[in-house]
Amino acid sequence: MLMSIVASIKEDVGAHAAEAFGTVTLGIPSALQELLTTRVVSRFAKQHPKALLRVREGTSRDIRDGLASGDVDIAFLSAEEPSNPFECRTLLTETLVAIALPDDGLTMTRPISVQSLCYNPLILTPYPNSLRTLIDRAAAGVGAEVRISVEADQSTLMLDLVQQGLGYAILPYCAAHEPLNAGLVSVSPIENLHMSWNIAFSKERSLSTAARSLYALLSSEAEQLVLQQQWPTAVLTARAGQLGS
Repeated sequence: MLMSIVASIKEDVGAHAAEAFGTVTLGIPSALQELLTTRVVSRFAKQHPKALLRVREGTSRDIRDGLASGDVDIAFLSAEEPSNPFECRTLLTETLVAIALPDDGLTMTRPISVQSLCYNPLILTPYPNSLRTLIDRAAAGVGAEVRISVEADQSTLMLDLVQQGLGYAILPYCAAHEPLNAGLVSVSPIENLHMSWNIAFSKERSLSTAARSLYALLSSEAEQLVLQQQWPTAVLTARAGQLGS
């Protein structure tokens, strides 16, 4: 009887210690909102009702700056961003996509080359955003000139501009998932244009229970999207897994 009481007390104490409290901030690019961010936020809120999750959206450069300043606890950002002084774990690599009007006839089964893409007016993120850096580098590599129609920081605005017929956008597949399913745009993978995604956190600051749980959820949700082929352009490069204590 005594042993069972002691075991019960240990279980209660362990459960209490693992419970997440306080505030934790996730930094994540706005392009991932529809496919990844909403799933992570929903699961975290249900699993940890005593913790407050804040979401900071922006470009990878914005997110990195927030992580450096301490405003962000866990970040999901492009591997093109400088990794120092953070702990970075590369989770997946994806082929970027071109997004156009439905009548342009892009399709997920027929990739488009960077050179062909550059014949069209492009809606791009401004330099020095990591996505823009990748595009400029790829265009230079094939001797193509980038024809810029509009520069915009937010993927939702870029997609709206595509639907206004102002050009092709180049973004991660996540940004195109919902409008593609709704028939509002057409999408093609871009040959030899890839982006890797890191989960990152500060080496200088210890992570709370809430931050560790958020890290695990972000990792597991991204992995499931790839394994279930809901993120069709992505390939897992590692299993980020649980953080050590």
